[in-house]
Amino acid sequence: MMRHALAILVLLLSSAVPGAACGQQAWVLLAGGDQGDIYRAEEGGGLRHVARVGNSVTYGETESALAVISRRTYADPMLLQIFDKKTEKTIVQWPLPGFSVLWLSGPSRDVALTDKFAYYISIRYAADGRSPEPNELGGNFDLYRVALADGKSDRYPLSPACANPRVVAFAGSPVVYDWNGTRVWVFDSDASPLEALALRDVADEASPPRSGYHFADYAVIQNVGVFRVSRSRVLTQVLDARLQSIGARPTLDLSPKGTVIRIIPARFGKQPAVGVLIKNEVELRYVAADPASLKILHELTLSQHAVLDSITVARDGSITYVDQQAAEIRRIVEDRVETLWTLERGTSAEPHYHTRVLSLQL
Repeated sequence: MMRHALAILVLLLSSAVPGAACGQQAWVLLAGGDQGDIYRAEEGGGLRHVARVGNSVTYGETESALAVISRRTYADPMLLQIFDKKTEKTIVQWPLPGFSVLWLSGPSRDVALTDKFAYYISIRYAADGRSPEPNELGGNFDLYRVALADGKSDRYPLSPACANPRVVAFAGSPVVYDWNGTRVWVFDSDASPLEALALRDVADEASPPRSGYHFADYAVIQNVGVFRVSRSRVLTQVLDARLQSIGARPTLDLSPKGTVIRIIPARFGKQPAVGVLIKNEVELRYVAADPASLKILHELTLSQHAVLDSITVARDGSITYVDQQAAEIRRIVEDRVETLWTLERGTSAEPHYHTRVLSLQL
């Protein structure tokens, strides 16, 4: 019973905090043991249990739908479930081939969902289910496209240069990037499977890597382009809104602020922004930068106990995250911290480490 403790939590809407944003809604994943549960949380209206899913969760969304890929047991195929955000009903459900790529940090936003297709990355295994099996290009990963209408899947092999692939939707098409690497691939649906992923050159390092253990990361900002923070902790735009390589461009050196651990799509007010999560010896900082000039628009301090992969920026620029120590889902709006929902604390050493805010609606 206890191994499912997080999955069967009662999520309690906090009504003790005045001034919480009106109309805040969220889709929340509570995951534990070998299964997870998806809830719809509504301010002023409590929550509703929507569905039980397996483990090994990856997810993605559009304005109207939420996609979740999970696996009930290792012997079962992966399952794609599409939920209508308005009706909360499962509108698509298909078994999938392969093994979706998982991150040590837990459930991740690695499904690129469009109106007609869902895209995901699969790692390749031989018949024994353990040994890597190279694809036609010599790589260890494939991109899959699944038609929502009939579940038909198409496979596109990834290059061996793509060592840590992630995928995100941009303008109705997937973009694959190599986390901690220097390459981005753009999808061409009219090309053959072996030529469908076109490489974009984003290899420039703005300066030599500095001492310490630092990673490169990417953020794809809708209608703006692709941004990269280098291992030197320098932020720059690498692809424009047409997904073409950019020449001379502004840069933002973030090294004086600490170690960059994530960059994410964000908002500041009504405009798009590049969100940066930075950790130093004493605090976790969030920085919002203007995509055009890369000038800093805003920065604030986050709880040291914020679950990094739960941090989500809403359309109004507010920040929602899971506070692991407080067992709360919190929201920062205009530098005020508000408790939206309270979670049971659980009994594990790291309760709610795998809790995710899958989608936010205002």
